[in-house]
Amino acid sequence: MASGNLVLNSHAKAGKLQLFYGRLLYATGSIHRVRRWKRAIRLHCYDWNLVASELLSEQEKPWEDLLLYDGISQNKITISQAKAVIRTVTLEVFIIFYMSLCRCNT
Repeated sequence: MASGNLVLNSHAKAGKLQLFYGRLLYATGSIHRVRRWKRAIRLHCYDWNLVASELLSEQEKPWEDLLLYDGISQNKITISQAKAVIRTVTLEVFIIFYMSLCRCNT
């Protein structure tokens, strides 16, 4: 099984899928990374009072999986909620990437 990154690139946007043993761990986009995660967490983990400083804006450090792991291990969110956050963020990354491809082809 492969672990690593799958990089999505277009002329205007970039995204990265983090894989662990062939399974999607999380997705990131090049623009508004923290905002995207905040939106998804507010949507699916409404009882989780996440402190803004817990969302690190450093672009190269993998804080997303650690954030969800901490939420689950501290019983602040469920595994289902974490999966929903990952699904929402990944969908948004794919939509933004697809839209940037469509703009480049017109």
